[in-house]
Amino acid sequence: MKSYRNLIFSFMFLLTLIVFVITREGFAEVGPLGFGYAELHEPMSTDRPDFTESTKTIQRGHLQGEFGYRYTRDNKRDFKQEAIPEGLLRIGVTDLLELRLSAQGLKGTDSDFALGDLTIGTKIKLYEACDCNFDLSTIIDVTLATGAKRYSQEKTSSQLSFLWSYHEDTDWALAGQVNLNAAVERREHYFQPSSSIALSYELTDRLGVYTEYYGFYPRGSHAPSTAPEHYVNGGVTYLLHPNLQLDLLVGVGLNGRADDSFIGSGITFRL
Repeated sequence: MKSYRNLIFSFMFLLTLIVFVITREGFAEVGPLGFGYAELHEPMSTDRPDFTESTKTIQRGHLQGEFGYRYTRDNKRDFKQEAIPEGLLRIGVTDLLELRLSAQGLKGTDSDFALGDLTIGTKIKLYEACDCNFDLSTIIDVTLATGAKRYSQEKTSSQLSFLWSYHEDTDWALAGQVNLNAAVERREHYFQPSSSIALSYELTDRLGVYTEYYGFYPRGSHAPSTAPEHYVNGGVTYLLHPNLQLDLLVGVGLNGRADDSFIGSGITFRL
């Protein structure tokens, strides 16, 4: 019964948010954080639903929230997990820098819901060129062992990411990233680099699609395995309002080490 109440509450919250964003006149005309730009003068750019993060940062003085649901399954390990919400808050501090705060609720095979670890970080624009249409950014993250014991890594870790994107004056865009992660297993750090490449296409001004590969390549004696994990996924984004986007995704693992499949959906809004 408790899970049904949580589901109803989440649905009502999202419905209220959608109605608020669509019906409010002059939405985001005033910077809600009390500084920065009074108006949003750039199109919305989101970090979800794909693995590859956007090179764009949030406009100074504004906030963007990205939330979602994901169901992951691996028959080989008899593993099932639900993540709700996949929460990310992004705050524009300067023209080149944003602050980031992310966490998620998790429900595993035992059906018990608990919070995962909290991640704080920053995204910084390194290079943005209009002439060659190439952008480069970096993300610096620190994950704190704040989650429930069964979902927490139980030790602080950090990750450095380099993001790039290339787009011609068309509806196509190519993007990717490289992550250098000091991951944790049994309270011991090991090196786990990962990378991705994504191709996206804007079907209309509101509707977009993407396809993507990403993989993890663990190294070190403390790693649970040094076998890589390879995934492909694809999805759809729909801009319901200039400040409100919905998304869907589906993906599969490509090798035995990877999870078998995952599906998800989400919502992004900005103020």
